[in-house]
Amino acid sequence: MIKSRRRRISLTYRKLRSNPVCACRWPRMCDSQNKQVAVEENMLAGEGEEVKLDPNHTSSEKPTAIEQKHVYDVYEKIAPHFSNTRYKPWPKVQEFLESLPEGSLNCDVGCGNGKYLGVNNKNIFSIGTDRSFNL
Repeated sequence: MIKSRRRRISLTYRKLRSNPVCACRWPRMCDSQNKQVAVEENMLAGEGEEVKLDPNHTSSEKPTAIEQKHVYDVYEKIAPHFSNTRYKPWPKVQEFLESLPEGSLNCDVGCGNGKYLGVNNKNIFSIGTDRSFNL
């Protein structure tokens, strides 16, 4: 039996810089440093293409192909910049992990570069996995 997927929402939270000038190590791909970042060589997978979905299409292959092109391929391409800008644990997540009792298990699915895997690692066991090879 094939079950059609429902709409999913993905949220990305970012910390705003107080200094408007970015000094990251990725000036060619950073939209703060390079206003021409959307040139063809830096375009992300499928950027500029219109995505048309048929709501009556129930094949499990179509969503996978869309995810491959617009999620997985994008993360593979931006992984170095993504990882470089996400090195410090968010305070509330760190606070939560530090509040876990000794012997707890932290399973971080979609852990990216694993920035939370070292938080409270003397009291809890952490496992991280991410689909992105480059992260």
